[in-house]
Amino acid sequence: MHSSITVQVNISAPLEKCWQIFTNPADIRRFNNPFPDWHTAQVAIDFKEDGRYFYRMERKDGSEGFDFAGTYGRIIHGQQIEYRGDDGRSTMHVFTSEGQNTEITEIFEPDVHTPIDLQRSFCQNLLDSFKQYVEGNSLT
Repeated sequence: MHSSITVQVNISAPLEKCWQIFTNPADIRRFNNPFPDWHTAQVAIDFKEDGRYFYRMERKDGSEGFDFAGTYGRIIHGQQIEYRGDDGRSTMHVFTSEGQNTEITEIFEPDVHTPIDLQRSFCQNLLDSFKQYVEGNSLT
């Protein structure tokens, strides 16, 4: 990846729980919200190498939205997810276990048409939303 952006979050939950929630479409719809007035309206994933993913993200009032779709690359259970969007940009999530805590690092190629600060805050907000969801979720 070139010109990449990195965001990170530390979660008070074991790695396996984080992995399970991060890769479950029903959970994704609930946590994948970059801003309070946005939501993920649809999620369809075939979570395997060369499998496809599709997310439809929209403002809750329907005034704006976009599709986020592409193909999974390398997946190492509990450690790493790589994928390439239909726009050609690559993203990687790295999961690191730290006892009963999990660190997730996201490294992605930015879109040249969107301000870098907006992209960084968008992705950091998604990880922060994931953290809040996991830490408040009663799944084991």
